[in-house]
Amino acid sequence: VEGPLLVTAGWLIARKGQEVAIEALERAPGATLLVVGDGPERGSLERLAQRAGLAGHVRFLGQQPHDALPGLLAAADVVVQPTAAEGLAKPKDAIRRERMHARS
Repeated sequence: VEGPLLVTAGWLIARKGQEVAIEALERAPGATLLVVGDGPERGSLERLAQRAGLAGHVRFLGQQPHDALPGLLAAADVVVQPTAAEGLAKPKDAIRRERMHARS
């Protein structure tokens, strides 16, 4: 990769804001964005990169093994996490209990 390297990693959902990173790439000539992760928004993010003329500067790596992440993040000039909200994930069983309690 030539030029600045940006990396964003996470589940590809609207709340994570990866579209902001792709749109911002328009203001960073010569930069490359690695999108690490997968999810329901991947197709729309790929189309956004294509429409913006950035497909050659955005690389979708898909889900990567956990032990690959430190190397990917260390290679970045900038780590981008444009999430709208972040927090500790709740275990699925805790969510089920909350839903059951709300119904009773």
